[in-house]
Amino acid sequence: MASSCGLLLLLAAGGFVSISDGRFVDEECAEFHFHGWNGWRVVDAALNQPASLTRRFKDAQEAGLNVLRFFLGDDERSPVLQTAPGVFDERVAQAVDFVLAESAAHSIKLTPVLLNLWKRNNGVPQFEEWCGTASTSRQPRPGGGSLDAQERLQTPYDWLVSPKCRDQVKKYFTTLVNRRNTITGVLYKDDPTIMSWNLLNEPRCRSCGPEAVDSWIGEMAGHLKSVDPNHLITTGAEGFFDESDPMARYNPQDRSLWASRTGQHFRANHAHAAISYATVHTWPDNWRNPPFPTSWGRQWLDAHSQVFKPKIVRVWL
Repeated sequence: MASSCGLLLLLAAGGFVSISDGRFVDEECAEFHFHGWNGWRVVDAALNQPASLTRRFKDAQEAGLNVLRFFLGDDERSPVLQTAPGVFDERVAQAVDFVLAESAAHSIKLTPVLLNLWKRNNGVPQFEEWCGTASTSRQPRPGGGSLDAQERLQTPYDWLVSPKCRDQVKKYFTTLVNRRNTITGVLYKDDPTIMSWNLLNEPRCRSCGPEAVDSWIGEMAGHLKSVDPNHLITTGAEGFFDESDPMARYNPQDRSLWASRTGQHFRANHAHAAISYATVHTWPDNWRNPPFPTSWGRQWLDAHSQVFKPKIVRVWL
């Protein structure tokens, strides 16, 4: 949602974060400054140790933090939200209700991560099993070679392009945003506690070219915006430039050009009308791009100013 503040004052529901003139703004059109953090095993804590989650929110509020990004499924030890596409385990869904209610009680906004490339729990591997693409290893471009397990995890090509698989994700999104919180009575799509939705943590399609990931992002973001027009949406991408983009010279990579061939295309991925703001991840330990923290790090972040939407550095590890 991007507009002038005058129009936003007429349209905004109480408490929703919006975008005006390239800035995050609150319901009064005052600039929304946030200090956020990534939370792990949040739903697990809500289900099994709710008092500890309440303390976590209290501590965060006292420390001046006001936005939490969290996964609806962390790892295989965490509670599993979905038993089938768009079919929730009610006990786990009520734990998510608790996360939203406690977050609101402590004036903290949320960005739930809807899907995760890397984990089966509420992630792409689980959806591949449901859709029947888990056993395929197709790459549309030659030269990718055979795939080991880690490489295959990063190459869900058939899943990304399949209409059936996309429809399963749409069903999940639609069910989630239309859920009524059992504690607050508010539909998720009407809850201003949610700042934004994160479509897919670190989408990739190794040696696929940029079309598969970009098409998926555009269609999924468009669907989500159609069933929930109130909330901001972002991609969850690391911010890699495709090898066809002159900006690819800023990617963290060696001679293998791995970052330019992840399937991400930063400028195209964030140009979709339903994508509200851009995300950038920075992993100095994993990427090992010397000399990291100063010279390259500044260039990496500055390079992303080419997209004229607000940007958030989501991960810095």
